[in-house]
Amino acid sequence: MLGAENYGKLNFGNSIIVYVTLFAALGIINYAIREGARIRNDKKTFQTFANQVFTINCITTLVAYFVFILLIIFVPKLHSYWLLLLIQSISVILTTLGADWINSIYEDFLYITIRYIVIQIFSIIAMFIFVRTPDDYIVYAGIHVFANAGANIANFIHIRKYAHLRLTRKTNFKTHIKPMLMLFCNSLSVQLYINSDITLLGILMNDTVVGIYSAAVKIYNIMKQLLNAIIIVIIPRVSALLGENKSKEYNALLEKVFHAIISIIMPIITGVFMLSYEIIALIGGENYASGYWALRILSIALCGAVFGNFFNNAILVPNKKEKNFLIATLTAASVNVLLNFVFIPLWGYIGAAITTVFAEFIVMCFGVYFSKGLYTFKICIKDILSCVIGCVFIGVICVLTKVFFSSYFIIIIISVAASIICYSAILFVMKNRLATTLLNTLKKKFK
Repeated sequence: MLGAENYGKLNFGNSIIVYVTLFAALGIINYAIREGARIRNDKKTFQTFANQVFTINCITTLVAYFVFILLIIFVPKLHSYWLLLLIQSISVILTTLGADWINSIYEDFLYITIRYIVIQIFSIIAMFIFVRTPDDYIVYAGIHVFANAGANIANFIHIRKYAHLRLTRKTNFKTHIKPMLMLFCNSLSVQLYINSDITLLGILMNDTVVGIYSAAVKIYNIMKQLLNAIIIVIIPRVSALLGENKSKEYNALLEKVFHAIISIIMPIITGVFMLSYEIIALIGGENYASGYWALRILSIALCGAVFGNFFNNAILVPNKKEKNFLIATLTAASVNVLLNFVFIPLWGYIGAAITTVFAEFIVMCFGVYFSKGLYTFKICIKDILSCVIGCVFIGVICVLTKVFFSSYFIIIIISVAASIICYSAILFVMKNRLATTLLNTLKKKFK
């Protein structure tokens, strides 16, 4: 719809706004979820805490906007993007006002899910109505900002059931700022290795290359967000259990999630790898299809990304070991940026994808190492074997589907449907832990 060049402009602009959002947040969201979950049952204490965090967030947002405006004025590369960047930057203040971290603290994920679905439906309808030519990329950006505005205004009203946010002079700044800055440095390091590839592609290559690579990255990020949702929903619960010294329940929850991730991530990686060309061609069109190898490489990075998130955000951060997390992310970011300067001039977006794999697995390895003593994970060989056999069948299904059908849509639908049925059957037959748990849950519900 927009073409690779204009889509590249959108994503280059967004890669800049990500950093502005990051500086505005200053580690506040992760800190608020971790600490807020521990005191959420004490209404008065939580209200005071929420007001302090919200006030600090408003201050950091104003500072971030000031620096952002200076960048637009003094960085020549950004001059031609000024209107796009200003429109996209509106989402920064909206995110601060929305204070979605309160919903996460109280595990109000049903509301978050419904809101997300409504936003996506609105955005898709608006894009079909208002985005008609490739030159409408500014309108495209505006639609996303407008949808985000509605969501955050609704959110500001919704969170009043938990807390009435107000600005306060008593921010208790000294107590909050140190852990906030530590978590901010973690987030900054993560964003460096997540977004530096797109930013450097825009600087070292051109908008068309950025557009092609961004299509693959967008699909990769969707898969990553879906898988990370399993981890995100348990973080408040993990923090609460630690605050209540319920170590037995804490370990049981982590073990259940760990084995669920193994059983879910393996078929997704296999499916995305096998159907990468069809997925990109269907979603982005043939203009983006040349980026399918980037998606294949990124599908491998999913393993490092999701398990890295599990060990770092679900174990280290709730246990207040953010310093260890920082070591992991700083190392990954440094390696990623350095390799991008080497690989991008040599191999373009393929090189960018390879550096992402390195970065994600570095974070994962550090997370595993630093989690020793905080959580002892046990790998069940039988569960792994059932997943491997299931993935082999998924690969065969995808190959056979491509032989008999030519439509990208039909290939994806049949491959996914047949793979889910086949994979699930194998897990049930081999008594995989996740399959057994789901079966027992269903039996209890229908008794």
